[in-house]
Amino acid sequence: MIEDQCKQACESTICDRSQYPSRCLCEKGRHFLFNKCWKKCPDFAHPEPIVDDRGFSRCELKSDLKTAYLYMRRNKRQLRNNFC
Repeated sequence: MIEDQCKQACESTICDRSQYPSRCLCEKGRHFLFNKCWKKCPDFAHPEPIVDDRGFSRCELKSDLKTAYLYMRRNKRQLRNNFC
């Protein structure tokens, strides 16, 4: 199930099975947010991604989840080029 979720999230997503539960990782230079690998963090997130000690790079939200989802829904076409 996790493998399928990773494949569906984005072509640039890699499943890291060394951890439990497994998680999706992005290729170098891409950052994880909302099950997608972003080329750059979107406007509703901080511009600089957070990288943990295992190299997992993620975007951190500036706003609450509801606001971020509304922004994504309103700007779907513009955001499409920012991930995958």
